[in-house]
Amino acid sequence: MNVRILNKRDKEELSKWNEFALQKNYLYFHSHWSEIISSVYGFKPYYLYIEDSGNLQSVFPLFHVKFTFFKDELVSIPHLESGGMSNPDHYSLYFDFIGKKKITENIKIYQLNEPLEKFIANIEDVVLVKELPEKKEFIISSIKSATTRNYMRRVLEKDFKVIFENSRTALNEFYKVYLRRMREFGTPAHRFEYIEKIANLFKDETRILIVKKYDEIVGASFYIFFGEHLYNLYLVVPDMYLKEKVVYLIQYKAMEMGIENKMKKIILGRSTKNSGTFFYKTELGGIPVQLYLYNFRLTADGYNSIYKQSIKEKYSFASKIWSKLPPFITDRAGPFIRKWIY
Repeated sequence: MNVRILNKRDKEELSKWNEFALQKNYLYFHSHWSEIISSVYGFKPYYLYIEDSGNLQSVFPLFHVKFTFFKDELVSIPHLESGGMSNPDHYSLYFDFIGKKKITENIKIYQLNEPLEKFIANIEDVVLVKELPEKKEFIISSIKSATTRNYMRRVLEKDFKVIFENSRTALNEFYKVYLRRMREFGTPAHRFEYIEKIANLFKDETRILIVKKYDEIVGASFYIFFGEHLYNLYLVVPDMYLKEKVVYLIQYKAMEMGIENKMKKIILGRSTKNSGTFFYKTELGGIPVQLYLYNFRLTADGYNSIYKQSIKEKYSFASKIWSKLPPFITDRAGPFIRKWIY
């Protein structure tokens, strides 16, 4: 078995890759991300795969992130909640290939569920996944927490307007709320072109949910259907509306949409263990799937892993400062800074 680099100009090769991703129900393996991340942020993609007798055995999407003397690493995958190898048993073949190509001495991998043997990893984060009931009538009863079930029942009785679509208007409305919430989180936001590119390339699979109270937007979220899974890429509710429990309305409507479209699971996204969002997602019925953050460095003995803090751990103090800055600074500077934070 040999390692190869995906040739995006070869339609058969590209189709085989994306069919593999679809069979795995793994959105972040799709080749669209190669175009999205490379065109918006300029990172060069290296989509590696292993084939045997014409059949794909494993894929390993990477991007070369380089910024003067500060960054020079291959990352799987920057700006997405996870990436990694579809079959970790092949890690030595991939590492040998990368080493011979002499692309870089550093590799960062966000590996979901299946670890790479016994290499050192940061295991602070997980991805929460909830199995959807067969019928929407069972959504509330599928919720683990009695308190959460009550929140959901009450918010469904309120007079909110919920819109599901993938339009320019919805995208603009979503991004406006997204900018605000990212500032409150203390996180630099992605540039509009990044979100727009996702919506355009996954046009048929994207749904943007907008919640309004009268004419004011009180919450929004961004979803992609992929295989049998509904992926929640972003869910944003400004601080001032959290007390109205809008987030539970959004989650209910998303689950309802997933069931109507015959999805088996909803991917609730990444959270740090024992954080507020972690407990909130587990109360919805989310099951933690371990995320392994690996940082490898090339040595005389090959690539060896070292422990490094996650971005959230590393920039926790800076995040507090960012959340206090005025919008005219964060909205303009955020997208430029965000390129290097993943």
